[in-house]
Parts: sequence; C-alpha cells; structure tokens
Amino acid sequence: WIILDGDLDANWIESMNSVMDDNKLLTLASNERIVMKPHMKLIFELRDLKYATPATSSRAGVLFITETNQWWNMVQTWVMKREDDSSERKTILLDLFQTYCPETLKAIKKEFRHMLGDFNCMDYNMIQSLTRVLDSLLTPENLPKNLPNEAVVIESYFVFAAIWAFGSGFTITDGVDMRKNFSSWWKSKWTRVKLPTKGLIYDFFVDKSTYKFTPWVQIVPTISY
Repeated sequence: WIILDGDLDANWIESMNSVMDDNKLLTLASNERIVMKPHMKLIFELRDLKYATPATSSRAGVLFITETNQWWNMVQTWVMKREDDSSERKTILLDLFQTYCPETLKAIKKEFRHMLGDFNCMDYNMIQSLTRVLDSLLTPENLPKNLPNEAVVIESYFVFAAIWAFGSGFTITDGVDMRKNFSSWWKSKWTRVKLPTKGLIYDFFVDKSTYKFTPWVQIVPTISY
C-alpha cells in the first residue's frame, strides 16, 4: 500500500492519472517509466478535493468521512473501555458529552478563533483532549466508591476538563481577547455548575477535598525574587 497523506498538488496529481489507469504506468519528466505492480495499491488521504480534477476523481473510489459524528463514536469507545466505571458512571459521562459538546463546538466555529488563526482545531482533536484530561481526573483517588452526589462531582470535573480542552487554544487574536470572550460565553451558557463570578473560568480548579472550584492562587506558592 502506498499512502499519500496531504493535500493534492495540481501539477503532480495529473501525472498520477496514468498510474490509476488500467496500464498502471508512471511516466516521469525524464521519460523514465515505472510500472506499478499488480499487488500494489494507492490510497490518497486528503482534506478535500479542491485541487483534484474530475479525471483524477473518476479514477479513484472516493470515501467521504465527515467530522460531524466521528467524535461521538470515539467517545462511546472511550467510555466503554473505562473498566473501573460502573454503568451508572458511564451513563453520566455519555450524557455530559451530549449536553456540553455539540453546543460548545458550534459556538467555537461561529464566534471564536483559536491562536491558529483561520485553521481552528478540529472537533475530534478537542474532544480527544477532553477525554485525556478526564483520564487524569476521573481516578479512584478523586472518585472513591459510594461517593455522595456522584453525578454532581463528575460534572464538576467534566466542566474543568472541558474548559481546558475547548478553551486552551484561545489567546488575543487581532486585538480581541478570545479567552475573555470564551470565559464570558461559558459562564452565561452553562450554569448547572457554578463557577466563581470574579475572574476567568481559567482561574479555578476542582479541589478534590471539597469538589468545589477553587482559585489556583490558593495552591500556587508565593515566590520572592
């Protein structure tokens, strides 16, 4: 298998058309000819077909994979593999993903810009970051068995993880403080978990002794220079 990963180039892709024909022959600029063997296959892994001509597209079987539901499949697999979680905890997690993620992803595309500029982080990558932060938070130490108000505690950890998974890529872009704007949006949109009114959403963490949002400054040591 020859896997070509990356955007097509309008010049060299035309040279590949003869390779994808029945004769499977590549003719180089030096007039050298290379035959692709019968047991060899080509895969083009592309973001779009912007620079692919109809001649190229017609020679390949095109499989469109949309990003819309891809992250949800990944989340279901991630939850299923959490062997230490009870069925109740797994249900809580799936409900939280369904509650918070679609609306937040929609708002990011519409209202905010990451520090990458026009190339915002992909939905899948942000959700993957969310699961990885949750892996470090939803541990037996932080979530002991028979925990009172378990659903509330899990949601608090989920909110903390979501803030950083979705909002850590924001900075001041074109003179606009995207971190501040995202903080204001989050506080007004998601009110089930109460965050302190003063400061940005980034200024707090979940204290595992009280399961409440606490300012980072309370645990950051004072340094005398």
